[in-house]
Amino acid sequence: MTNPSPFRSVPGSGAPRPVAVRPLTGSWRSLDWYVQETMAARGRGEAQAIVGERWRGPDTSALTERAARLARDQVEPVALRLAAISVNCGWSEVLTDTRSAAPGVPDSFARLWAVVAQRLGTVRFGAAPLLAVTNHSGAGLAVGGTRREPAVIWSDSTSPSRIDLFLAALARVDALNASSVATACPLGHVATLRRGSVLGVLNHVRRAQEYVQDLLARALETVARTPCAAVGVIAARTLVADAAASGVPPRLVTPAAQGLEAVLGVRSPIGVPPARRHLGHQQVRELVMLDRVGERVRAAAVWPAPEADAHIKAVVAVRRSNALLRLLADTVVDPRAAREFTRASRPSRPRADGEA
Repeated sequence: MTNPSPFRSVPGSGAPRPVAVRPLTGSWRSLDWYVQETMAARGRGEAQAIVGERWRGPDTSALTERAARLARDQVEPVALRLAAISVNCGWSEVLTDTRSAAPGVPDSFARLWAVVAQRLGTVRFGAAPLLAVTNHSGAGLAVGGTRREPAVIWSDSTSPSRIDLFLAALARVDALNASSVATACPLGHVATLRRGSVLGVLNHVRRAQEYVQDLLARALETVARTPCAAVGVIAARTLVADAAASGVPPRLVTPAAQGLEAVLGVRSPIGVPPARRHLGHQQVRELVMLDRVGERVRAAAVWPAPEADAHIKAVVAVRRSNALLRLLADTVVDPRAAREFTRASRPSRPRADGEA
């Protein structure tokens, strides 16, 4: 499985293992330079001009030829850099439905994107799972005696920018959602459900979402008072593009989030934009398995069984988390979103006697 970190690995669950992000090697290291160049751009037009110039040269043409032969452990690192470049340029799509370059995207960049996407197993690999989950999972932990930092960061100083904080929070949310999916996976591998097994899963989901909401609330306070360079705001706007009036923007719906909805029996069907954007073939098969888990959960969650009340509470908790995640995403683009939310949620002061 090559798409990044959809579910925590569970023996017998079919869930893929987390992806380890390794540094680029050889000629692929030039992608790190191109990422930094687009991050230093003063605006979207300048970032696009940089990519247009770099992808006219022979070096980048050679990368496209080599992409089909990339070592398996280098596919995600390459895709991660391409995702960062694309959001810095404000490209919400790189390939059209016919797999040609989207308007404004250099053909040579789109060709490399298409080859890497094929290696990942999905036509449109998702920027958010790569930039958040793959980039930030395990960041700061000692791995093999070395400290691993995110491969891609927008901060140009020792203090992170709003988008870095946001993507780190999204990675932590993804890990909590993945743990709930892992807890539910065994329900699909038993002939008869044990009494209380579904209730235990639903209670786990609710408790995990309490952690998620606390995490997002704290991130909201920090992000709202953290600066962000212009290109970071452009990248954030690209990630939240095509969002509905409410709910999580499509590019921020990670495979683990879809897995969580599946085990609760509330997942959108395969084929809607969030699913099509982020899932490889293997992940689609895994979600079909999780859909069957969701069917068993819904069958057990009928009144007057205690599972019914637990199911409602779990679904409501996920929706509350999604609302906070959407608010956090909006705050990265414009910190006033958090301030307006704070004012709206602050309890009104009782009026004194005679006060108008």
